[in-house]
Amino acid sequence: MMKQQVYIYPGSDHVFQALLDDARNVDGIQIVDSIFSNNSIESKILQTKSKHKYLWKLFGQQVLKHHVHYANGLKNIEVGSIVVFSNISVRFLPVSFLKKLKNQGIKLVVYFIDSISNINAKEAFRYAKLSIFDAVFTFDKEDAKRYGFTHFYTMYSRHYNFPEADSIDYDAVYIGSDKGRYNMLTELKAKCQHANLYIDMLNISEKQLKDSGFQSNKSIRYVDSLKIVQKSNCIIDLVLDPKQSGLSLRANEAIAFNKKLITNNRSILKFPFYNPKYMFYFDDINGVDEDFIKTRIHVDYGYNDEYSPLSFVQRIREMLSNEK
Repeated sequence: MMKQQVYIYPGSDHVFQALLDDARNVDGIQIVDSIFSNNSIESKILQTKSKHKYLWKLFGQQVLKHHVHYANGLKNIEVGSIVVFSNISVRFLPVSFLKKLKNQGIKLVVYFIDSISNINAKEAFRYAKLSIFDAVFTFDKEDAKRYGFTHFYTMYSRHYNFPEADSIDYDAVYIGSDKGRYNMLTELKAKCQHANLYIDMLNISEKQLKDSGFQSNKSIRYVDSLKIVQKSNCIIDLVLDPKQSGLSLRANEAIAFNKKLITNNRSILKFPFYNPKYMFYFDDINGVDEDFIKTRIHVDYGYNDEYSPLSFVQRIREMLSNEK
């Protein structure tokens, strides 16, 4: 039986685009870089959103609602095909556009890569409650239980085209935003004085950068951050909410690239690939073991792409093909 064609729309989210890397150039799967053609009014409006947020707030969403049409990526989509959005990529698309796809016999799927409590999930959650989607997936186990969604750990590509690092240059790495993590990381750096930590933190001042001794406060693309991860012995993962039930990408990076992980996310203890030899959970910075960070050992989680986009697509096809 012929497989259903699956179209995945990552939108402008460069992280989600990277998560799909292993699904590119695969028969039966098409990554749609843009739903709207480059010259369309929709495309120009979406560009306005990123460059002129005030104009977008005033006019953007209203105009989009009245100018919906198919673009190159979805113009000739076959009946019975599947279109997958993330909560990020679907949030600026009007309901009328989604209903138009659905009315043509196309199945719609949304994948929450953020918890429902996150503001980035607000619009997609509203759409989900309108029963627009044929399937709703989430990375967050508790959200899956609470709302009746299907759980799938964060989809992740191993990026086989990346060359392996020639050397391990850092004992541990953190690349991410502040949002309250600055003090935690300065404490960690003080606790692990003999460890070589690479810390790139966004949204901190030049004074904080100088005082902390962090490497940078500049934004870098996700795929570039992975090159630094590959040169590190251990990945640092810090969550702000101790009750968070979803795992961040740091857990996926650890199992995909066979790196140690230190995290204050208690959910790691229930992760199928949790291994105390390679993963260190702490609920207080003072409990972090510097020797764990510094000691070099052979790491092998036995990960076989269980959370790859190909596995995700297979799960979607199985679910929707079983619908009566």
